[in-house]
Amino acid sequence: MSLGAWSFSHHSRDDGAVYSNKFSVNNAAILNFHVVQWADGSSWSSSEVGYLLVNKNYLGEVFAVYGRYTDENRDFQIKAPGFGEYQVMVLNLNDYTISGNGYVTF
Repeated sequence: MSLGAWSFSHHSRDDGAVYSNKFSVNNAAILNFHVVQWADGSSWSSSEVGYLLVNKNYLGEVFAVYGRYTDENRDFQIKAPGFGEYQVMVLNLNDYTISGNGYVTF
């Protein structure tokens, strides 16, 4: 079951962060991230994208994913520290535009 999801298209570093919808976590939990990302305008560029778990009282560390993932997800995990309502913050760490999407599950 997807908790939170996001998508972005032709997103530049200057556009700021992209956020998922808000989702609730009942206790400390390991969250599974499933992401797809690519650089616009080039089939060979491997983009670097930062993913953070955030809420009004918590700003997680950036989990940087480097690569081009279009035909399959790149999966990783981030621990939610405890009960609360969270969002995923997505940051473009490149000097060019990127596109992608993703979602979080338990």
